[in-house]
Amino acid sequence: MTGENEDEGCVVRVRGLPWSATKEEIQKFFNGAFLHEGCHV
Repeated sequence: MTGENEDEGCVVRVRGLPWSATKEEIQKFFNGAFLHEGCHV
């Protein structure tokens, strides 16, 4: 994200996760991390 257009949103690529990782497990992993307001897990 370049910051030119804040409506673009963003993508966070996470490598090495097992296919069985749940949404809750991913949210727990990122708990406490600063994610841009437009990022959704």
